[in-house]
Amino acid sequence: MKALFVIGIFICSVGFAKEPKWMSSPAEFCSAAELCAVGEGSGTMMAESAARNEISKIFETRIKAKTTVFTNSESLSDADGIISAETVEDVTSQVEEKTQQVLKGVVIRERYESDDATFALASLNKRKAAKTLKSEMKSLDNGMLEFLKDGTRNALNKILKDMKIRETLNLKYEFLHGGKYPPVVTYAEVMKRKRAKRNLGTVVFISVVEPGETKEIKELIITKLLENDFRVVTDKSKKFKYRVKATLESKKQHMNVKGFEKYKFTFKIESQTGGGRRIGKLDYGTAQMGRNFKQAYDNALPFIAEFIYDKIGELNID
Repeated sequence: MKALFVIGIFICSVGFAKEPKWMSSPAEFCSAAELCAVGEGSGTMMAESAARNEISKIFETRIKAKTTVFTNSESLSDADGIISAETVEDVTSQVEEKTQQVLKGVVIRERYESDDATFALASLNKRKAAKTLKSEMKSLDNGMLEFLKDGTRNALNKILKDMKIRETLNLKYEFLHGGKYPPVVTYAEVMKRKRAKRNLGTVVFISVVEPGETKEIKELIITKLLENDFRVVTDKSKKFKYRVKATLESKKQHMNVKGFEKYKFTFKIESQTGGGRRIGKLDYGTAQMGRNFKQAYDNALPFIAEFIYDKIGELNID
């Protein structure tokens, strides 16, 4: 009876064991030099993953109110067409990719299993995380200096895109370090050069041939040319210095998968002087699948758009 009584006390003590303090107050458990967060999941791996996600969320919530918005250019128009237009490029994926490098430094400090779930306490050393962000910003700075040395319209816009990425990383750095890491290329310098390009008033005539009723490729090219501070016209009666001709062809490929179709998309774009002399040419191809042509086309479009955004500067119409 005495043995049974002791076992009963042990079972009761386990059943009423207190949860660790860090579950409700993770910040009190960690030092001022760390970020801490608790994650919950049905198992150890899920709890640890949730804890890492919570560390990531801390970045987002703390810097949200400080986000700086860059304006690429003013939206203007006249009788000959649009001179320039603001283009907002999505840099979220690149910021997340670079932030993941920081989160590799997250350490799981504690674990706790209850009857219902598993909990994990994650910590991140602020100094080490700030050092990683600084390294990422230095890499961006080096790239922007090269683009500035290039000085072409497309290179200047690549700087603006990298500036958006860098600014977001810098806000995270400021949160961790206590101060910002100064940029080596200024927004004012880039915009000064862009205004000089825009004031040249260079007019480009564009014509695009696309499959069926699609018009996305034409819109992509026009958007990029406007972003590069050209004036764009689609009427041959207007005066222009350069012309850009593009075609997108599609060819159905043989495929043995029932319910799906495969298409090869071939994109060609060339630039000419106003008199018709070729000065630049680019080609790109991609094969995509879908349940029909529309799905295959939609799958191909992001790849073609990335090619246009990245390579259009090589048309030699700067």
